Amino acid sequence: MSPDLYLWLGGAVVAGVVVAASTPTRSTAPRLWPTVVGLGGVVAALLAVGILGDTWMTAMPLADIPRPFAALDCAPGTGPIMELPLGDTYPDVAAMYRQMSHRRPVVNGYSGYFPPHYASLRFGLALREHDVLTELAARGITDVIVDREDRDGRWEKYVASHPRATLVCTAGKQSLYRVAPEDAATLPPDAQSPLQISVIHATVNEDLAALMTDRDRTTRWQSGPQTSRTFVELDFGGVRTVTGIDLLLGPFGQDFPRRLIIEASEDGTSWRELWQGGSAGLAFAAALESPLDIPMRYRFAPAPAQKLRMRLTKDDDTYYWSIAELKVMGR
Repeated sequence: MSPDLYLWLGGAVVAGVVVAASTPTRSTAPRLWPTVVGLGGVVAALLAVGILGDTWMTAMPLADIPRPFAALDCAPGTGPIMELPLGDTYPDVAAMYRQMSHRRPVVNGYSGYFPPHYASLRFGLALREHDVLTELAARGITDVIVDREDRDGRWEKYVASHPRATLVCTAGKQSLYRVAPEDAATLPPDAQSPLQISVIHATVNEDLAALMTDRDRTTRWQSGPQTSRTFVELDFGGVRTVTGIDLLLGPFGQDFPRRLIIEASEDGTSWRELWQGGSAGLAFAAALESPLDIPMRYRFAPAPAQKLRMRLTKDDDTYYWSIAELKVMGR
């Protein structure tokens, strides 16, 4: 029990005794009343002094004011910025505080509610996936400021390694990077219409495969902890032209495939790669587009295929690969 609680309990007991004693009876009222009232006043005064002494503060302890980042002065502007690290309480609150000085919109935020896209963003950045920065740049968030005092410079190595990132300047312990958006010519092609899937085969939990196409985003097929031995194979019953896959996560927003290869085959024997990479950026973009469905849209050049295979290439011992709904796009 804490000392403060002892003090309050003791005071309550003494106060009770004083109140009881200060209620005179007919026989004692004339003789004891002045003494009891005087004693009660002394006890009350002592209690008041004790409570004040226990709770008195000479100064209000406050955290240091987050300092402005001088690196932002290297490239003044009005566009949005993101500060790294992102996702922990103090850095996010500090970024919001600094925004009052530079007045540029910030990606970082902290409140009692975190939208699905922020969880996807935080998770994808923690995986150090380049496609997260690519998706941000595509939405006009090209300026990234890195606090090099955090985590031995790992954040700066992550941003600097992005193929379209350029160092603008370094001032003090912070560096400002600019990530250029991808050229329009490199963007994926538009998809066509959903194709009919005849058979779905999965290496694990095949009894749940029908949940991928039951039109209910609250149900799912799931792989268990992700391993590179897991794949899902789709058969269209004949050769079709495929252009993309829409993989909905629904309420399972962190269960995206860590790394994935999509392959096509016309005969089930020879396979050609259509797409490969991480999915963190797609999950972030999908949560922005539709927070309830989280539709990750894999797009690739049109290719003939009777079968399509999605194969994991990276393990995750904690998170599953979940598919709430699945559509193959093509013609």
